[in-house]
Amino acid sequence: MSADYTCLLCGAGAARTVRYPAGTNAGAAQLGWREIALCSACGLGVALPRVAQARLDEFYRSGAYWQGIGENPPQVIHEKAQAEVRVTCCLPLLNGSAPLTVLDVGAGHGWIADWLERLLPGRVARYDFAEPDERLAAYIGHKTLTFPSARLRGLEEARPGYDLVFLNHVLEHVADPVDTTSRIARLLSSRGIAYVETPDSDYRFKDDVFPHTLFFTPAAFSRLTARAGVEQLQCVSFGRWPGSAGALERLSSAVLHRAFALSARIGPWQAQRALDRAIWRYDSTGDGIWLRWIFRRA
Repeated sequence: MSADYTCLLCGAGAARTVRYPAGTNAGAAQLGWREIALCSACGLGVALPRVAQARLDEFYRSGAYWQGIGENPPQVIHEKAQAEVRVTCCLPLLNGSAPLTVLDVGAGHGWIADWLERLLPGRVARYDFAEPDERLAAYIGHKTLTFPSARLRGLEEARPGYDLVFLNHVLEHVADPVDTTSRIARLLSSRGIAYVETPDSDYRFKDDVFPHTLFFTPAAFSRLTARAGVEQLQCVSFGRWPGSAGALERLSSAVLHRAFALSARIGPWQAQRALDRAIWRYDSTGDGIWLRWIFRRA
């Protein structure tokens, strides 16, 4: 099936294929995915057979993926902690003191908005968000913020001029990364930046990667930078998979997870944040589990 495959980003052939890890999830079979083709040049992985964006949109609209997402208290607190890291990473790149218009794609519980309010008080002029899960979108809509917010049904409703765009764990779900990146770039203001986060080839360490269609590497992001005609400001692999370095660390990770689950229900935020960072080690770089890619218009 992959013999005639050429990379979406650099045109090279597939060096090899690996099994598509979907655990017991029936969705991968529903979309026909059995393997991942890995580019011989940039390492980009693509789920095969390829599925058109319209089919992916249909799948997400069905609610099959979103049901039950975000109900677990530890996961919600983990999401909050991740959002703080994301906003903090952008702060040094926001020049000047002019009001900021922000777009948050795949907003989840909207923790980005909370951290913008805490870390950039008085700086945000507008917060637009795109979130397909109706429950989560309603949750964001009920937040009490000092700046106006509005829900967008998709990128087609967005208008150019955003100073800060977040695309958190979205790009690995699309059919065409060049098209999506180009659309984001056209939405940026002349001073705007886009923060993109994806897994770092998570088929390597997860038993279930569904419904990821793309598997990025730093080299793949370099290719995407050129293909989409944007300027890369940062590309970093970071984070650690908990308990991945031997029996002692696995034991330590299990203890930390138990403590974190308890703190997510009754603990103060300071304890929750400290435990979350001890588990995921956001500051570690190298061969991490996530990729942070920040770009602006060329």
